[in-house]
Amino acid sequence: LLFISCVSNENQSDNINCRNPQIQNTTIFVKEIHIPVDSLQYSHLCNASYYNDSLNLYFGLDNSRNAIDIYDLDQQKYVRSIQIPVGKNLKLTDFYVHNTDSIFLFDENQYKLLLVDWHGHVKFEKRLDDPFIRELHESGKIGSLESGGSARIVYDAQSKHLFFPIRPIVTEEANDYLDYPFLLAYNVAEFKATKVLGRYPPDFIPGNLTPLVSWIKIVRIKDENILLSFPSSTYLVNLKWRENEISELLCKKSNFIDVGKVKFKGDHQNYSDRIRYRTENGYFSEPVYSSSQKMYYLPVAHNQQLLDANGIINYRTGHPWSLIIMNERFEARKEIVFPAKEYCYYHMVPCREGVLILKENPASLNNNEDTLDGVIVSN
Repeated sequence: LLFISCVSNENQSDNINCRNPQIQNTTIFVKEIHIPVDSLQYSHLCNASYYNDSLNLYFGLDNSRNAIDIYDLDQQKYVRSIQIPVGKNLKLTDFYVHNTDSIFLFDENQYKLLLVDWHGHVKFEKRLDDPFIRELHESGKIGSLESGGSARIVYDAQSKHLFFPIRPIVTEEANDYLDYPFLLAYNVAEFKATKVLGRYPPDFIPGNLTPLVSWIKIVRIKDENILLSFPSSTYLVNLKWRENEISELLCKKSNFIDVGKVKFKGDHQNYSDRIRYRTENGYFSEPVYSSSQKMYYLPVAHNQQLLDANGIINYRTGHPWSLIIMNERFEARKEIVFPAKEYCYYHMVPCREGVLILKENPASLNNNEDTLDGVIVSN
């Protein structure tokens, strides 16, 4: 169950996709979002969206209330909350919206998976404890299933599989870290795990990994190919998940950071060293794909000094940042520059008109606690 990260040169991306995108310093918003939340106290650990011709919805998981709040982006109003029934003894850490009738909920601490509709009616509840998963734990092949934050579960309707991020039993310093899988495929029709998988990009070097190596984002699943993004890699990776083979490497390049040349100097287990790396070097944050616009939106956290002029540690979400917009051929159209400390570049979701970027950055002094604020950016 160990895998070797390799890819032939014929799968390397064309240089046309490695050009610096054109910088754009002004942004035209399709729409500004200001949704009153009334007495609802929200703090969204992670979010999602669902949209079609008639619906344009935003979903946010408030794990302090064990609830998912739903907002209408067209009407700019709060719709409802999905509340976990009393007595379920669950602590939600992640969710995935397939449609309004099928929403997957997950508790990573108990390995419990639920399927509900948007009224909260439970269709099934399962604990992920089949023999295959137990064997993976007992043999040391995986350490844990993780979800929420930057590690999210994703559902593929074609294969009826949910994909769960997993952590290896070894730490980043281990020379064989890249040999371990980072995704678990789970068949929700048969309620069983079917395989573990994962291949890393070629610019990751064993024994010299950054603290962001475990931040892996599933951007899109199409025709049994999983498109993956890694914050400290210059590549997007298309992975044929059934064969666990890289089918394509796609270059991503920003005008403001060069993650391919940065090496980590520090202790992976030291929180201060990890924060220093992320702050001073910048990284590619979590890209999203808009199926309506047929565009990819890739946020880039720029580097900043660890300490401000007064010797105080800069807020970890206070980076200046930019947004690279790519078409379906992964050709970068432009890179839009945004001000620091205002937007949640790490919590974007696609919507009908493009991408929703919330204005709920913890580093901001101007957050309005009475409204859910954001902007929609298109092409």
